[in-house]
Amino acid sequence: MVIVGFCAPSKTGKTTFLEYLIPQLLLFNIQVGVIKHCHHELTDHPKSDSKRLIQAGGNPVIATMDRNIKPSISSCTQCDLILVEGFRSAQIPSFILQRGPQDHTWTPPQNVIDTLDLIHFDQALQKAQTRIHLLLFGKEPSILL
Repeated sequence: MVIVGFCAPSKTGKTTFLEYLIPQLLLFNIQVGVIKHCHHELTDHPKSDSKRLIQAGGNPVIATMDRNIKPSISSCTQCDLILVEGFRSAQIPSFILQRGPQDHTWTPPQNVIDTLDLIHFDQALQKAQTRIHLLLFGKEPSILL
């Protein structure tokens, strides 16, 4: 199982990015789970972030306010890959997402894989897909979709 984080200041586009990334990763014939850290009460709204991630193909999608990521990870044992949105303090390799210049008031995670600039959305998706494929299979994909 590979665990990869996606961290950014609020409203950067983390959920939207994962909505586009998940279907691309599913083409590798892997089980992709998602753990999303929430800073607000969880809702069952049809357009909630967790519903959007389920519609993108995440299975399971776990939204939690818990600061400890370990119980959520233990609920994803059938997954080949777990994408983690938030949980900046967790000791997992993470991408930093940004939109333009970096916000220097925001503290990034410690284990940064790479920084993805969402202004160049397609390039950011391709870069994330390539790096995750490398983590999963030890090689870059022969074809990027």
